Amino acid sequence: MIRMHDRAIDFEEVYPLRYLLISHHPPEHLDRTWKLCVGGAHIRVCSRCSGIVFGVMFTLIADLVGALPHFSLSSIFLLSALLLTPSIVDFHFQLMEFRKSDNLRRITTGILFGIGLTLCTTNALSGNTICIFIPLCLLAFYFTMLGLSCKGREKLAEHITIYFDFFEKCYVVELRRKSLSYLSKKR
Repeated sequence: MIRMHDRAIDFEEVYPLRYLLISHHPPEHLDRTWKLCVGGAHIRVCSRCSGIVFGVMFTLIADLVGALPHFSLSSIFLLSALLLTPSIVDFHFQLMEFRKSDNLRRITTGILFGIGLTLCTTNALSGNTICIFIPLCLLAFYFTMLGLSCKGREKLAEHITIYFDFFEKCYVVELRRKSLSYLSKKR
């Protein structure tokens, strides 16, 4: 049983494996999600990931209707780096506990990240394959700097452990649910 909002809820009711696709946050990090009511069911959606999806959709629609200007390769590098960086910095500050982030900041930086990522990807797909290295280089640089910091390694290990434990619990719950479903069908 988990205590959530002063009410006990069975883990199976709240966190099936499908939940990981749209929220992927353990119970202690549910403040990083939006709570939506869809068809009477409450669904948690990751704030930053929903921002990324909005940014990607916005950029693709703007490109399809011709509202997106075409940039030179050097402009794409600079613009993409500027758009991708705020999300990485916000995640880092949150992970290192320098500052508590909020959902508005997460969704805003997610939108910027989605726009930057889509600019890189669409330009890479249109022949400028070098553009795909912009987000990869930024992420490699970030994790290298994080890994070089002792406090960063400890925080990252703690963060990863929390999430792996949570994923394992979700997986076990989903396996149990499928097994019970399979057994009930055999009877």
